[in-house]
Amino acid sequence: MYQNDTDEGIFSILYEILQLVLPAFLVVIFYFNYPSAYRWWSQFSLQKTPLDQGFETIITCGSIIKLSHYQSQCLLSSSQIRVDLGSRSQLVSCTSDFFSSDNFWIVQTQNDDCERGEPIKNGQTISLLHMNTNKYISSDHRFQSPISNHQEVSGQDQKQENEIFIVQWDNKFGGLWRRGVATQFYHVRSNNYLCSNIEYGFYRPEGNFEVYSQKNEENNCLWFGSGGVYFSSSIN
Repeated sequence: MYQNDTDEGIFSILYEILQLVLPAFLVVIFYFNYPSAYRWWSQFSLQKTPLDQGFETIITCGSIIKLSHYQSQCLLSSSQIRVDLGSRSQLVSCTSDFFSSDNFWIVQTQNDDCERGEPIKNGQTISLLHMNTNKYISSDHRFQSPISNHQEVSGQDQKQENEIFIVQWDNKFGGLWRRGVATQFYHVRSNNYLCSNIEYGFYRPEGNFEVYSQKNEENNCLWFGSGGVYFSSSIN
């Protein structure tokens, strides 16, 4: 009788632990392995109710973010590898490695005139600084991208005209840039959009796809903020 009571007590404790751990485990698996489902959930939630359940949803100045490609869900990334052709500058790609620290970008305004935590507005000019290498994402009309022959996108040391983009999205999602909202990056100097396509894959590094800029607006030119460190805004 005593043994049965002991077994029941152990099973009860294990059941309670499972109830606590399993939901968190499923959330982690869901987030990292099914970003398309996460994207759908984010879009749906933003239309219905605020996403803010203990974490920031507004992308602000100084935030360190991951940018997911809307169509393929690969992540905007860069590393110290250089492009073999064109400008021979630092490679910017879209990677399927969701865990790499090379996928983080720091949000800055054109003239560094915003305070950390200040919300980014629809139509605002920004620059994206790669956290690991301190290179700005850039596009230059003088060089073609190595695979698709569109306009090259690379990483550059200084923030000048080629490193300035306008962020824009559908007004139905409000005037502030939020996590999960399909967003375009309009290159001011060339009137192009930041794009990627899984049809243009690199041999090295494997699992990376070309990022380029082009004139036409299409699904290949949509991105959304996913993970990262979002500095708090006074607006929710």
